[in-house]
Amino acid sequence: MIFEFNSNGFSGDGFEDQLLPETIGEFSDSDLEWTQIGEGRHAAVGVLFIPGSNGVAEVVITKRSTTVKTHKGQISFVGGHREQSDRTVFDTVKREIQEEIGLAATAINAHGLMKPIPSLKPHSFIYPVILSANVAITGLSPNDGEVAEIYSVPWTALKSEESQPFSFNIFGKRHNSQFFKYKDLEVWGLTAGILHLANFS
Repeated sequence: MIFEFNSNGFSGDGFEDQLLPETIGEFSDSDLEWTQIGEGRHAAVGVLFIPGSNGVAEVVITKRSTTVKTHKGQISFVGGHREQSDRTVFDTVKREIQEEIGLAATAINAHGLMKPIPSLKPHSFIYPVILSANVAITGLSPNDGEVAEIYSVPWTALKSEESQPFSFNIFGKRHNSQFFKYKDLEVWGLTAGILHLANFS
């Protein structure tokens, strides 16, 4: 599905003069209850748009700390696994954003879900959620135990045509991915795969 992106769907005046993508691929403007999804170690990640300083909305991306159990130091969207207290996918991603980068769940607007992506874990999927918040990058605060750095990247630098094929090795198995580069920031693996699937335009 294609999401017709419209800044009227964003609360607050921070997006009134912002350039936003008109379409996002593989999108459904709905939430899902976890009980509707089959058994598995599922997770949700947030593709969070915030107002950019140059009139182009930006996407928040983080660098994981070196003290987390998995994916140490990797570039990723904020997100994590479902917890028992989470009723829906939106609940999970909002909780994770509040925990990881200090943005209150009540300040986050959830617009819908992208197509789930298979996890490396058997029978498990990752659900990307399109989000927005009228907050500056300086208003976000990393949880040192999970996040080392917070970046914001203009969505125009994350369009599919800005990527290139990339191959990497995990646990002795080679995987194919996309690769984005913005200034000194290099994005690959699952995060790049989600951006490529989003196909912002």
